[in-house]
Amino acid sequence: MEVAEVGGTKVSSVVCYGRHAAYADYWWLLPVLGTGTGLLFVPAVITLVGRAPAVHAGTASAVVDTLREVGGVIGVAALGAVLTARMRGSLHDRATGAGLTPDAADHLVRTVVTDGSAPGSGTSHVTAWAGDAFVDGLHLALRCGALTLACTLALVLILLAYRRARVRPG
Repeated sequence: MEVAEVGGTKVSSVVCYGRHAAYADYWWLLPVLGTGTGLLFVPAVITLVGRAPAVHAGTASAVVDTLREVGGVIGVAALGAVLTARMRGSLHDRATGAGLTPDAADHLVRTVVTDGSAPGSGTSHVTAWAGDAFVDGLHLALRCGALTLACTLALVLILLAYRRARVRPG
């Protein structure tokens, strides 16, 4: 449980870096995140499979792996949707703030998000806007992920306290 808290703290600390961040700025976070993930998943699988009857250990392992994979897919999809929505809004705001009409800004956003390229002239500004908008979206997605981890940690601690209170005699 402490690992999830540390992981959430480290995930949320990535939002301190902007578009011009170099690998040297955040390399130290990657081993911490990898170690936290390893320290979290291995004991969880061992605990859950160990609680299953021996004849169902394989099934329990498969269910745990399936739930982990499905959770990962849903998490990536949700955070990707948050990132994309924030990126679209941020890019639109930058474009209209620079004097583009709302229709032109909508076209720009569609082109950048769909094609990944900046149309027409003045692309250096659009590239900078797109980079900044992507970082805005990434920061929001990482904050959402960190908040989800923190809420999950709180839920686990509450459920463990409830279970301990039920198990105690008297």
